Amino acid sequence: MATDREPDDWWDRAACAGLPTSRFYPDPEDKRRIRAAKRICAQCPVRAECLNEALALGDIEFGIRAGLPPRERRKLHRQTNPQHEAEETAA
Repeated sequence: MATDREPDDWWDRAACAGLPTSRFYPDPEDKRRIRAAKRICAQCPVRAECLNEALALGDIEFGIRAGLPPRERRKLHRQTNPQHEAEETAA
């Protein structure tokens, strides 16, 4: 999913390392593929790091990250970035 990372980066220890990124960007209506992606994330030893990166980068619109769909990541992003919520309300 990512490039330009250090050789010993957390990403290398992720359960999804080496898997096609398409597995984590299923059609929002494809519940079976969503569950499959979440199962992979559930066993991941670096799930917290993945979530932290997704929230820090604002990666909250598509796909499954750290086992969470976009809706759940958007909620967390608003909770951890109150200024972002104010910007959305003003728009």
